[in-house]
Amino acid sequence: MKKKTRFDYFQSFSDYAACALRAANYLKDTLDHFDPETFSKRQDEMHAIEHEADMINHRTIDSLAKEFLPPIEPEDIAAITREFDDVVDDLDDIMRLIGMFCVTRLRPEVSELCDLAVECAQVLGELVEEFRQFKKSGKIQEKLIRLNSLESRGDSLHYNAVQRLFAENGSALETMIWKEIIDDFEGYYDDCEDVGDVIKNVVLKNS
Repeated sequence: MKKKTRFDYFQSFSDYAACALRAANYLKDTLDHFDPETFSKRQDEMHAIEHEADMINHRTIDSLAKEFLPPIEPEDIAAITREFDDVVDDLDDIMRLIGMFCVTRLRPEVSELCDLAVECAQVLGELVEEFRQFKKSGKIQEKLIRLNSLESRGDSLHYNAVQRLFAENGSALETMIWKEIIDDFEGYYDDCEDVGDVIKNVVLKNS
């Protein structure tokens, strides 16, 4: 009888990180070449990436429900999966807000916010690759510190962007719209760090 292949949860985390990086790069490319006329189509393509992440979520949780002995605690697998789902959802939400609010002109801060979004996703990918061999890896702490540093930079970008927004004293509607979009970028940076926090706790519990 052929032995059943076990579900690879660490590969699932890597797949999630790859989705996050694709979404972050797609957001950056879309906003670097912003065109209100084609934005709706770009929204659909971003949502397809988010849907792919949802499928990874479903496969992981379905397998976990049937798993007898997962490589780490089931609640930790579920927590990492949940945090990754939030990361990809955040990027999709940024696109959704820009489309929903009928934005026709981007603020100058958007380019730097997108650059940081891509950098966070890159480090997440590096972190989950190290996490696969967390009992042997000597680089996990380095990746966690890097992720924390990026989140702190995100806090500064968010503060400065919101401060400039209100200092300009523009229309109340435009201020509200951009405050929500900028807040979503900050939420994304926070959620990337949250993935790292769960992974750090898993490593500590199993060391």
